[in-house]
Amino acid sequence: MSVIERENILALGELLDETNSNDLIMKAEIYREAEDFEKAKALLEKIETTDLVKAVAFMKKHIEQKDPFVRKLVFE
Repeated sequence: MSVIERENILALGELLDETNSNDLIMKAEIYREAEDFEKAKALLEKIETTDLVKAVAFMKKHIEQKDPFVRKLVFE
């Protein structure tokens, strides 16, 4: 990701509402792709809804692997 792309995606993240679980998971994904894995993991820890358990686990796996690339969300 270029410097400008990183700045743009982080600016998008600032517009998201951290009191909303859907926005939290989106913001965590933004930080994962920007290679700020600790911030991404911290945001995932704030998610309380059980609806997103599989998505959170999927993302945590990629955070642990330090994987910043866009991945297709697959539930097996």
